[in-house]
Amino acid sequence: MTALIFPAEYNDEYSTWLLDNNYRTSEEAIGGIGAVQQYYQDNPEILKRHQILGRSQNESRTGEELLSYTKVAVQR
Repeated sequence: MTALIFPAEYNDEYSTWLLDNNYRTSEEAIGGIGAVQQYYQDNPEILKRHQILGRSQNESRTGEELLSYTKVAVQR
């Protein structure tokens, strides 16, 4: 079994990524909070784990840029 667990707010992006990479399964796909809870309750033996991290949407600022924003109420 392969378990793909991700936050629901990324459903569209995750689905697109799976389709773009031609991911296929021969069994039924089950989703939702209940499926994730059941997965953890079953206490599966995990043979391999990999965490996929998305690209940061924030760009790092230079020291000079950061100092120029010190009086701004919100920093991102």
